[in-house]
Amino acid sequence: MRHHAFVLAVAVCAACCVHAADSDFGLSVVPASASIFGPANDTASGSVDLSVRMETKVAQVQGWSFGLKLAPSAGFTMNITALKVAEDTMTCNNGRSPGFADTGCFAAGNLSSAAVKAGPSGIANITFPDCVAVTQGVVVDMMQIFSLPAVTDFGLIEFTVSVSGHVGTAATEAGRVVFTETVGSPPTTNVIVLNGDSYTPAVQAPAVITAVPRSCVGASPFTINVDDAEGFGQVGTHVRLNFNADGTVSGRIQGWSYGICALDTDKIAIVSAVSDGTDTAGAKNGAKPDFEAISLYKDAGGFTHGVVIDMMAAVTVPPVTDWTDMAVTFELLTTTPGDTVVVAPCNETLGMPPVANVMVINGDSYAASQYELPSQECCEGVVCSHLGVITVKIKDDTKSFLPGNANGDNRLDIADGIFVLSYLYRSGRVPPCLAAADFNNDGVIDLTDAIALVYYQLQPNLPGMPGGGWPAPALGIVCGKHKVDLECAVEQCN
Repeated sequence: MRHHAFVLAVAVCAACCVHAADSDFGLSVVPASASIFGPANDTASGSVDLSVRMETKVAQVQGWSFGLKLAPSAGFTMNITALKVAEDTMTCNNGRSPGFADTGCFAAGNLSSAAVKAGPSGIANITFPDCVAVTQGVVVDMMQIFSLPAVTDFGLIEFTVSVSGHVGTAATEAGRVVFTETVGSPPTTNVIVLNGDSYTPAVQAPAVITAVPRSCVGASPFTINVDDAEGFGQVGTHVRLNFNADGTVSGRIQGWSYGICALDTDKIAIVSAVSDGTDTAGAKNGAKPDFEAISLYKDAGGFTHGVVIDMMAAVTVPPVTDWTDMAVTFELLTTTPGDTVVVAPCNETLGMPPVANVMVINGDSYAASQYELPSQECCEGVVCSHLGVITVKIKDDTKSFLPGNANGDNRLDIADGIFVLSYLYRSGRVPPCLAAADFNNDGVIDLTDAIALVYYQLQPNLPGMPGGGWPAPALGIVCGKHKVDLECAVEQCN
């Protein structure tokens, strides 16, 4: 919610009344344009999520009302399938629900009486098939103590419109969502109230929904595939190559190049891209390729990769279908759980000259396939490149681990004590779960953890750590959920 600073308004005060004009107010359906997609010369259907937003250039708005209706084009049907009062409106009375609010959805056969109304939660699930209009009337505060400040992008309702109809060979308008004063009994007017006076919003912007014919991506022997991933903070994924996507390749692969870009650079940043530990690292008979170029592009949230396996063209790789090429780490800049960010192959976009998405066989280049979009899907029987969807995961600091299992082998034995000693004094491997290596649960991994682990295994009947008693794991809390400050990157308990 964007609007928290509500102002105190005096109900009757001629001297302090704010002067306004219709041009100070606006209503709009957002987004102003949306699309559904379907095969050319065929029937298409889809859903569009929309909202009604209000803008006021002056303060002390006391209420509003509006009507909204669907206006489908010939050959199309449109229905409202879900309706919700926006959070801004639900908390407009100084953080509380408005003094009066009525939001209703109307059937096509009866535009005078609402068949469905939003309840106390602000949500209405439409259960009849022909909801085609909505009205809303709100009084911020029946006692006229609180009113709104000047607001922009203030949410009034959120709703979903389903659209179906015949799609031609070119994009065509499927219908509009427009403001109206013909719904309700008496008809609801489009007004915003200030100091008891009504103003007709000068801007009443509709939404236009377009039906777009969907094309398809043709066959290509080469695809670039970014694995889906989820996490928070830094998230790792892989780029995999398919050198025989159309099943026609018989030659052997001499090299390849491509670019990867983030489609929303405000939500993600590139951290690293390496071929270490991938198939590419051993492409030349178990060794690295003769030539490999990796370039990071921070502004694009991506990178380019170019490989020549053997500069003498003697060593090649077979046209395999699942070649792990790069291990990539991104930094998620969004923290909203469930939010998604897309990273995808980008052809001739990065670099100077721009890097092309190609593989090379016998000195000839073969262009990579495109990837699916809402307006463009894979043709039947065709394998397309795959864009990667990275989803923000809810961070759970409650980790499952086996206390004392420092080496991560899911067993508790003398090796764990030795592992901690090696980590502390011989630059040994970092414990995969630092919390598990902290055997005495004091928040620090040190010599006492190693000693306790050894004694716990070999002389369990002796008194434990100085100060009395064995640490918690030895007291029966061997495996379970533990709240820890130390990082635990693996889950070792079911």
